[in-house]
Amino acid sequence: EGGETYASFGIRHALVRFHSLRGEYDDAIEALAGMRLLSDKVLPSAHPTRIPYLLAAAITTDDTAEKQEAVDEARRVHRVAHGGGDELFETRFKAELGLVA
Repeated sequence: EGGETYASFGIRHALVRFHSLRGEYDDAIEALAGMRLLSDKVLPSAHPTRIPYLLAAAITTDDTAEKQEAVDEARRVHRVAHGGGDELFETRFKAELGLVA
């Protein structure tokens, strides 16, 4: 009831892994998306671990503005953490970006 904590972040990550190991990829993506808001709270804003959570959130929402905001933030984090510009981001996350549409 007190809200999400860093410990619940670990538990959610384990849930993603559980679904992935079972081949339940839609459930894994949903679990990743559920980590987006928590990762915004517990990780530095440019932490590269946020990228999968942001892209999963973009994949799972029906709201066009939320999709764009999540992809834009993932792109920004990638630029700060890894450099290489938008071309490298597009290359690395081509499959995920294909699911956002």
